[in-house]
Formats: sequence, structure tokens, C-alpha cells
Amino acid sequence: MDLRHVAHALGGEVNGGQVLAPGPGHSAADRSLSVKIDPKAPDGFVVNSFAGDDPIACKDYVRGKLGLEGFKPTNGSRRQRASITEINNLLAGAMSSAATVESKSALGRTYRRDVSVHREEQRAAL
Repeated sequence: MDLRHVAHALGGEVNGGQVLAPGPGHSAADRSLSVKIDPKAPDGFVVNSFAGDDPIACKDYVRGKLGLEGFKPTNGSRRQRASITEINNLLAGAMSSAATVESKSALGRTYRRDVSVHREEQRAAL
């Protein structure tokens, strides 16, 4: 698999070390999907959608265009990957937290206050 082959299969173009191509369901002129070849990735490539498309759907779309077998979850002992909805729900819960913070004054007094950090505030801090 090389970038020119991927670009041709997706109807896109090679740009720098990646292919920019139409994402699933986008017009032929669209270039919102980025595909990079990565031998360390499970499928040999990684995707990024600049349009916010579901990354799992994008990987399945690229697999199909390249003639690769679609993703099939295993029934064995290996974990199955979570859906994008499950991932977003987990992140939303992890990104909103509450805690009690203790601090001591110079005189040794302990002060406690409840702190709640919301998702938007944490993103701004990152």
C-alpha cells in the first residue's frame, strides 16, 4: 500500500505525507478526510476527519475503498473496541469532575472547599 494507491482508490490526492480525500458521504471535491500510512497501526493506516466524521466509519470507508476486509469484532478474550458514542460518553464523564480541596494557612488552619471543574473549563486549561 502506498499513498498514490490510496489517493486513487479514495478519489483524493497526495499532499505532504498523507492523502486528502472525500470523507464518507461527501462530494468528490471534498478533502476533509486525511489518511496516513502507518505500519504500526492495526490496519496499516490512520485516519482523521476534519469534518468531524466518526473515525470508525472513516476507517471502515477507507477499508472498503482499498478492498480490505471490514472490521469484525472477535468473540474471543480480546476486548472489542468501543463505539464513538461510548467513547464520547466516557470522555464527557471524565472531563467533568468535582472534588474537595484542602489547604492549610500559615497558622496551620485547614480550609476545605468543594471544586467543580466543567468540561469547557478543562479544555481551556489544556
